Amino acid sequence: MKMTYNIFNKLKISHIALALMMMVVPAFAADNGCDDAENDRIVPVLALCSSHAYNIGFPTNPATDSDKQLMRDVVALKSTVMMQQMYKQYEFLEATLNRLKTQLEREILTSKFQVAGASPSSSSGGTSVSTDRNVVLIGAENCLLKSTVSDGLTCIQNNVRVVLQAVSSGNIGEAYRQLQKDLEFARAYGVTGVTYDANSQKYTAPASCADLRAHRDTVNSCAYELNIAIMRAIETRNNQNQRNNNNMPQNR
Repeated sequence: MKMTYNIFNKLKISHIALALMMMVVPAFAADNGCDDAENDRIVPVLALCSSHAYNIGFPTNPATDSDKQLMRDVVALKSTVMMQQMYKQYEFLEATLNRLKTQLEREILTSKFQVAGASPSSSSGGTSVSTDRNVVLIGAENCLLKSTVSDGLTCIQNNVRVVLQAVSSGNIGEAYRQLQKDLEFARAYGVTGVTYDANSQKYTAPASCADLRAHRDTVNSCAYELNIAIMRAIETRNNQNQRNNNNMPQNR
C-alpha cells in the first residue's frame, strides 16, 4: 500500500507541473501572443495577448475610458475562458489519477487475497473476480451456495464488510453491484426488513436502501442497514434455537 501512495504522489506532482505549464505557455505562444500563422493551436480570438491593447486590436494602449473598459472586459473574458478550459483539464487529470489509484489499490488487494489462498481473478480482463455472476468484488462469496442458513447469514455479513472496504478505497461501482447481490441473498434467506418492489425494481427496505445508487453515501448507508438486519436475523435464530433446546425432553 505504501508503494501505491508513493506512485500516486509522484503522479500528483506531475499533474501540478502540467497545470502550471498550461498557465504559462499561452503568453509566449507568438510575438504578440495573439497570432501565429505557423501554430494551429492558437485561436487568435481567444488567445490572451502579451500586451493588453492587442486583445482589442489596438497597436497602443487606448486613450478613452470606453476603450479602456472594453480592453478590461475583453481581457477578463479571455482569462475566464482560459481558466475554465484549464479547470476542465484539471478535472480530467484528477479523475485519471483517482482511477489509477483505485486500480493500484485493487491490484495490491488482489495480491493479498491470492497470498491468503483466494483464487486468482478471471483471465478475461474484466472487473469481476469470478465467473459466478453473484460475485463482483474480490473477497466476496456467493452466499446462496452455503449449506446452512446460519452460514449464509454469516456470509452476507462478510460480504458487507468487503463492500464497505471497496467504498473506502473508491471502488463505488463494484461495491454498489455487490451490495445489490447481498440484498438479494438476504431476501432469499427471508431476513426480516429486506423487501423488494418488483414494479419499481428497487429495494424499499431497509430504509437507507430505498434510494440505493452508485454513490458513496447511499452504498455506505444501505450496507450498514443491511448489516443490522442480518445481525437481528442471526440473534433471532440463536434465540429460537435456544428455546428449542430448552423445550427438548431430557433423557433419563
